[in-house]
Amino acid sequence: MVHTTKKQIYNLISEGQGSFNAVKTLLEENMKEVNFNSVDGNTSLLGRAAHFGNIELVKLLVEKYNVPVNPLKGEVMSPFERAIHFGHYDVAEYLHEKGASAKYLSVESKLKFAIHLGANEYQIMDAVVRIHELKNPNLFEVNKNWKN
Repeated sequence: MVHTTKKQIYNLISEGQGSFNAVKTLLEENMKEVNFNSVDGNTSLLGRAAHFGNIELVKLLVEKYNVPVNPLKGEVMSPFERAIHFGHYDVAEYLHEKGASAKYLSVESKLKFAIHLGANEYQIMDAVVRIHELKNPNLFEVNKNWKN
């Protein structure tokens, strides 16, 4: 895949949901290069799709192209972190269901996602204390009953 095509794909993702078919076409024409980092080397294609909340593209990348849901080498923020940080909880839930690890999340994102899943302030405080005591970085494993 030429450098220009990478830029085209990243720009199309930035334009929103309406560009899905154009991105899909470019991916199909350049299948060998689907799992690449961005032009600047900090964000994978999946991370970019999660950043902009493009759930269709996220699903396509994970289900059709088997792109890993956890961060690629050199990626600054995981796709899971990006989805939470930018408020795309449908994408975050999907990535979590597909195995995205909470170990790559900041404490802030872990708490935001726990609240999104329905944890109340007492459950969160209890989980934070237990995580600290257990040295367990996975907030969601501590209490799986948050989601209603």
